[in-house]
This record gives sequence, C-alpha cells and structure tokens, in this order.
Amino acid sequence: MSLLPTGTVRRLLALAWKEVCQLRRDRMTLAMVVGIPLIQFLVFAFAINTDVRHLPLAVLDHDRSPASRDLVHRLEASGSFRDAGVVVNETEAEAALASGRASAVLVIPPGHGAARTIGAPAPAQLRLDASDPLSVSGGLSAAGGLAEALAREAGQRPVLDLNLVTRYNPEGRTAVYIVPGLVGVILSTSLIILAAIGVAREKERGTIEA
Repeated sequence: MSLLPTGTVRRLLALAWKEVCQLRRDRMTLAMVVGIPLIQFLVFAFAINTDVRHLPLAVLDHDRSPASRDLVHRLEASGSFRDAGVVVNETEAEAALASGRASAVLVIPPGHGAARTIGAPAPAQLRLDASDPLSVSGGLSAAGGLAEALAREAGQRPVLDLNLVTRYNPEGRTAVYIVPGLVGVILSTSLIILAAIGVAREKERGTIEA
C-alpha cells in the first residue's frame, strides 16, 4: 500500500507531468538537463583514473653494466614507468624529483652487475615522490613485481636488493595532498553560492536592473 494519500499522489504526478511538459517547450533547459550530466559523465569517466601508468623515471646509473641497463629496461617495460632522462650525480637526481621532472629516480650503485653475475642480491635504490600517494603505490607495486619476476627466473633465489625511499611525504599523511585540492574546491563552491545569493538579493530588492 502507498504511504501517501491518493490525492497527494495524484498531485505529485500532475506536478511531475507539468514539469515534463514545460521542459518539452523550453529546449534550452532540456538541453542543459540532458547535456550537462552527459558531458560530465564522459569527461569524468576518462579524467578520473587511479591506474598508475608511465611515471617519469630518471636514472642515476653508477654501474653502467648490461645488468643495470636490463634493470632499467624491465622497469620501463612494466608500463608503470617511462624514461625521463639520465642524471649524472646526486644533485641532479634530487633536483629532478624536486622540480617534478621525475616522479621516481632509480639509483644503481657500482657493483650491481657484478653481484648479479655471481648470483648475489644486486643492490639498487628507487626514490619516489610521496607527495602523490598513487605514484608511491604504483611504484611499490612495480618494484615488487620486478623483484618477484627476477627471483622466479633465478629459481626462487633473491636477485635484486631494492631499497625503496620516499621523498616529500615519507609519513604518507593524507593532509599533504588533500588540503591543497580542497582549497580550490571550497573557493569555487563558495564563489558560486555568493553569486547566487547576490542575484537573489538584488531581485528581491528590485535593484537587479541597476
């Protein structure tokens, strides 16, 4: 049974039909009602993507061996990283992270290739920009997958000793990246509300024409 009286239901249906008829006459409003949500759906469906792919990766290779080049190639082939150039010293490596040119820096120390040749775990370091938590999670996942793949190829023997280091938000505090985004959202919403209040006030006072 309906929770509303029959008369109330009829009035609601009549009101809904009246709004439908009015929308049919007002083509502009109908286009806004249908078009704006459709455009937002299409834009947000492609723009909002939490998959971490093609993070810019800078490489500081002190070893310069076939094994070190193989490590870089494997990371880029995973799809999580893309080439962001080579850095030649620690200063350039930190500058690449600080400027945003790279979201990650792979540091390969001397002796990496020699360690892999004798079957020992080869040292390497991956520095990640933790100001973007999605980049960190994607980088960690790709690095873990690479270490597991190398271990499987070597018969479940550890091949890569990868040290993961985070920069600019090592504690992983959400406020570091949420608060700056909230500033823009709050300001845009507040300005829209203030503009609507101002137009309504001028209309009520009869001064909107002025």
